[in-house]
Amino acid sequence: MTVYTRMMDVVPKHANAGRRALLLVLLVLAGTVGSAVGATDARAVNYSYCTSIIGAYGNCTGSAVYLRGNQAFDDYGSNRVCAGAVYYGSFYGGYACGYGYAGICYGGGLLLNPRVHNGEPFAQSMHGRAYHSENCP
Repeated sequence: MTVYTRMMDVVPKHANAGRRALLLVLLVLAGTVGSAVGATDARAVNYSYCTSIIGAYGNCTGSAVYLRGNQAFDDYGSNRVCAGAVYYGSFYGGYACGYGYAGICYGGGLLLNPRVHNGEPFAQSMHGRAYHSENCP
């Protein structure tokens, strides 16, 4: 009866080469999957909020982020809209207003809530887009 004291005595040398190749393939696959997941996270730089009907002169506020830019859109394309932000419940930095679209930029250093404002005396379909991980559009 033969007693083996080391794993190297049992496993042929060519089997180790196969294991190394398999390990290399697994590392390459893990890197590819990691890159794909990282790319997905990197694209998460903005979000839509308040996709709804907003009443006359009303507003809607999104979730707080380190806001770099905010855009407001009138879904009809030609009515008055405003984009702004709220800092702990108070308006921050004023509003940018336009017809169909408005955009405003911030430094990204404060936790702000993006806000869209209906600048018309009637309800309208609107939405906002907040940018928090890329430069202001």
